[in-house]
Amino acid sequence: MKLKLFTAGLMLLLSSSVLAEQTQNQLPIHLSAITQDVDVINNVTTLTGKVDITQGGVQIKADKAVIKLDSKTKDLKSVEVYGKPAYFHRVMEDGKVVDGESLYGIYTPSNNMMVLKDKAKITQDGSTIKAAQISYNLATQVMKAKGSKKNQVNTVLLPEKLK
Repeated sequence: MKLKLFTAGLMLLLSSSVLAEQTQNQLPIHLSAITQDVDVINNVTTLTGKVDITQGGVQIKADKAVIKLDSKTKDLKSVEVYGKPAYFHRVMEDGKVVDGESLYGIYTPSNNMMVLKDKAKITQDGSTIKAAQISYNLATQVMKAKGSKKNQVNTVLLPEKLK
């Protein structure tokens, strides 16, 4: 199951990133899974088995996903994914690609945050960062990686001339 960064990948200037996010969030969300359980009253959909979620240039593949909608607006509130690992893929407006994976991830569109936990990894332009947890703000392109005493944050940067 390969899921590529569902929501990791806006490497544009802040103003165009925010505009791209607004456009991205207005596109239809396509869901595919072996089973789908919908709780209409609580606005929660749970997908299990070969989960594939796409919205525009974003794709997520996971073993399980829990999608929550805002009870008043019905806008996307959050997407939680679980996998061994779950994969995320995002094609940015400038054509660059961001890929990510982790055993658990959550995307919250209201603050443009994606958090990958447990064996988290993000790859962009040939550079890779691995950590216990990676938080990435898609609008501001600010990333914070956390490791532990046993497993430090590891980064491989690819020089611009090799990209």
